[in-house]
Amino acid sequence: MADDEPRDRRAALLGYAGLNGIDFVEVVNTEQTQLRVHFLKKVPDKVMLGAHVTIATITGGDTIPDVVVRKIKPADWSEDAAHRPTLDLYVDAPGDFSIYVLALEQDTQVLDSYFDHVAFSFKAGCPSTLDCEPRPHQCPPGENTAPQIDYLAKDFDSFKRALLEYSAQRYPAWQERSEADFGVMFAEALSSVADDLSYLQDRIAAEGWLETATERRSLVRLARLVDYEPRVRTAARTLLQFQMALPGGIPAGVVVAALAPDGSMIDFETGTKLTDTTLYNTDPAWNSIEPWWFDDAERCLPRGATAMWIKRPLRDVFPGQQLVIETGRRSTADPPLRQLVTIGTAVDGVDPLYRQAVTKLT
Repeated sequence: MADDEPRDRRAALLGYAGLNGIDFVEVVNTEQTQLRVHFLKKVPDKVMLGAHVTIATITGGDTIPDVVVRKIKPADWSEDAAHRPTLDLYVDAPGDFSIYVLALEQDTQVLDSYFDHVAFSFKAGCPSTLDCEPRPHQCPPGENTAPQIDYLAKDFDSFKRALLEYSAQRYPAWQERSEADFGVMFAEALSSVADDLSYLQDRIAAEGWLETATERRSLVRLARLVDYEPRVRTAARTLLQFQMALPGGIPAGVVVAALAPDGSMIDFETGTKLTDTTLYNTDPAWNSIEPWWFDDAERCLPRGATAMWIKRPLRDVFPGQQLVIETGRRSTADPPLRQLVTIGTAVDGVDPLYRQAVTKLT
């Protein structure tokens, strides 16, 4: 299969006799303590699967993180109407409303590594009291029901005057204006709170502009909005990516250049300091490393991912090495999306379905 052809791993697995995989999980009883695992095809059969699938785990809950699964017995294996294997699992208590992941552990590979786990919910069959009928239409209030608001009121006196004018319109029977009256006292208390809030509003608004900001943290935050970090003056530095034609290394002190705003050239040196004598390890095999997707239906890294699979390069990568992950651009006008990562572990493996040498990076 060519690398650019789309891969449907489920269809490929159905045509591969050596491996099986999980199709879906069924919650059998109303107590949600019996689960039935359905498999994709007939082979390997239930006898072969039962001999090598030893342990089942259920993880991923919010309030109940893990659900303990009882030991798998030979009697738990059976077949459906199409002679595909099924496995009954039993738990002492069901999980919460989270989406859990059920995984089957095997001592010999009889399940494809992509289909040896599946997401499911204990509450899939629970009755729901959700009412999908839309709420009855509410007619909007009349145009003259809203009170007149004086948007120019900004201090204690103007807020108090606005409240008294409003009370005279809505409650004409209340004529008392003595400062000892509870209504007047309450209006003055509201005016005092509004005066404080108005001051804070103006104060915060002033901190939103370079011309009127008075606090250093406000100026720092405004600078960060344009990706500028105010800090003590230091020498300019950046990370360099080299495209190598021959194996070897790059010694510290190699001169590189960058364009200044006026078009002149500014020279820099590779390395971390003037006394750096490091020989940085390089190889043409690391110029471009292709990722390996087990199924083209999921050609992406989820948010927060800390691991990915790659096609094994001609020269192995090693822990501590830095790599740049760059996503494809929709057009030349879009800026590239890049992320610098440091390899923690690099474990070699093989995708048995496509016989591809791969490496898992974390």
